[in-house]
This record gives sequence, C-alpha cells and structure tokens, in this order.
Amino acid sequence: MSDNNDTNSSSSPSLSSQLRSAITELQTTTTTTTSNLLRTLLDLQTQISSLHLVSRNETLDDVSTPTLPLLTINHYLGVAYAKASTTSSAERFENVTRALEWHDSYLRQMDDMGDVLSKDVTRDYHKLLAADDDDDGHDDDNGNSGSNSSPRTTTRRGPTHVSERREDKISRFRRKQSLKKNLERLDALSERRGRLQIDENDALDGWDGDGLRREVGLSELRVCAEEAIDEIWQGRRELEMLTMAVEMEQRRITGETYMGTRNDKTSHRRQNQPLPPQHQQNPQKPLSLTHITQNPQTGELILKKEQIKSQVFRPGWNQPTMSLEEYGDRERAKAMERSERQKMAEAEAQLAPRRYEQLVRDGMEDDADLVDASAVLDRKWDEFREENPRGL
Repeated sequence: MSDNNDTNSSSSPSLSSQLRSAITELQTTTTTTTSNLLRTLLDLQTQISSLHLVSRNETLDDVSTPTLPLLTINHYLGVAYAKASTTSSAERFENVTRALEWHDSYLRQMDDMGDVLSKDVTRDYHKLLAADDDDDGHDDDNGNSGSNSSPRTTTRRGPTHVSERREDKISRFRRKQSLKKNLERLDALSERRGRLQIDENDALDGWDGDGLRREVGLSELRVCAEEAIDEIWQGRRELEMLTMAVEMEQRRITGETYMGTRNDKTSHRRQNQPLPPQHQQNPQKPLSLTHITQNPQTGELILKKEQIKSQVFRPGWNQPTMSLEEYGDRERAKAMERSERQKMAEAEAQLAPRRYEQLVRDGMEDDADLVDASAVLDRKWDEFREENPRGL
C-alpha cells in the first residue's frame, strides 16, 4: 500500500504539469479543439484513472493536495468535446452528448466527496438531477422502459420558468466572478511567496505553503463546478436544436437516395424502350433544324427547346424553408438569449468601477472593491483637470 502511494505521489507532479499545459492550450484556443489535444486529454484521463487517486468512499479530507488539480480532468474533457470541430449535425450531437457526460461525471465526483461544492452549487446540481428524474418518469408514462432511456444526456429543459433560469444563471455568473477574483488573489500570493523565497512552514497573510496550494486547488475545483453547470444547461438546449437538425438531415439524405434510385430506374427503362414512331428517323423527311444559342458569359451551348421544358413545372416564387412554428421557436429563442445577455450586461455594469458620487447614487458605497476603484478614477480625473485647466 505504501509503495502504491509513493508511486502515485511521484507520478502526480508529472501528470499535473502535463494537464496544466493541455488546459492552457485549451483555454487559449478560440475556435475548435484539435484532435491531438483531445487525444492528449483522453490519455491523461486514462493515466489518472489507472492510479486510483480517489476512491468513491473517500472525502475531501482524504485527498492529498497534489491530487486536487488532477480532479479537473473530467471537466476539461467536457470543454474539449464541446469545442471539437465537426462536419455534420450528427457528429455535433455526439460530441455535445459526450461533453455532457464528462461534465456530469465531474459534478457527481465533487458532490460525492463533500465540502467542495457550496450550497448554491449543490442546489443547482440537484436541479439538474431532478430534471433527469422528471424526464425519466415522463418516458416511463409513455411506455418506454427505464433500460432504454438515455442517461442524463438526453434533451432536458430544466426549470419551467424562463425567469427562474435567468436568475440562476445570473447568480452563477456572480459566484464564478467572485471565485475567479479569489483565485487570482491566491495565485498572486503564491507568486509572492516564491519571489520572496519564504520557507514552506512560514505563514504569509495567514497561509503557509501547503495550505495555500490546497486552497488554490479547491478554488479551481469550485470554478470548474460553476462552469460545468453552465455547460450542461447550454448543452441540453443545443441538443434540442441538434435533434431536429439530425432528423432533417436524415430525411434529406433518404429523399435524395430515393429520388436517385427512382431516376436511375426510369433512365434505364427509357433506354431499353424503342423510340416512338414520330421520333424515329425517316429518310424521306427533310432535315429539321434546331436553334442553338450560346451563353456569352460561360460559353455553354443552350438548346432553346430543352430550356423551355425545364421551366414548365418550376414555381415562380421562392419556396418556404421552414414552418411558422419553427420560425416562431427560433425567434423566441433569440429573444430569450438577448434578454439573458442584457441581464448579464446589467449585472456586469453593476460591478463596473465608476466615480464615488455615482456609487453613492446607486447605493453601493459599502462595496470596498468598488470604492477602491472609484478612488482611482477620481484621482485620475483630478490629475487630468490639473493638467488641463479650463480655458486652455
């Protein structure tokens, strides 16, 4: 047992550095995830799982500090699958489904460990599980067996009311911003300890070396939990649209296959049939002339008779590409998205730095961070006025 622990502790630093490098590449990628990066994350996840660093019956106190960063692998695998490039709606559906599975696996592991997720995050995660239970029960009522229903990755709608989802999303956004600020402060403190070469057991701002590293690891786990919940809600909404897109692609492919088979059979039948008498060559009849024109732009020869025939059954107006119900659903989704973006913009504006008199007017003069930011703005404004007196 001790040999196994020694092996795990010696492997953790190497895996941590590899994982940190892969996460940095994933976060700096603005478009799509490359297949090499996704393969690297899958290999790391296999290595971490083979070490058995955390058992299901272990709590947070049983997990060593070097192991904490490795527990984020499932979350970042979900992020990588969500950003992976695809060539069809079916492939996108598969990637989003796998992303939801990895995010759900990460949240389930954090929930089982205890003391990682806050009460608000635990409540939001249990809402996801409640949505799963409701949909599974609905499937059973329709006669589908539980074994045939998809696990946690099928299309879910979550809370019924749009306002409830919006408020939950705003709350998660504020919690995530607060966690990221605290993580930046801890990283700066860790860098300061290294720069000052402070001993591992000496405290700086109330933290020794191991305690600071453990708090940084826990903060990263909590930030990933907030992001995972957001990814699950967004992924489930995307699956609803992808389900319809996959069905439309399948109908289109089936229709093209049927039409192609039908046209081939018709062409083969026509080739085997003899020409009608009126179209058979008669040596006693004079030669008939066919007027042929040429396209001045492409140089293509155009038979006037064939062109007229091809236009006989073509409608003279543009055909609809979707039903009114589909158009209404799309417009409603866009309106909801705009409303959510406006709410998030308003929430960000509340936390934006501004002058102190504006803080007083908004009733936020008790926020220490905003007061400090307003002091900087006021000082810059006074310096500008001194450098640019009125009348110059």
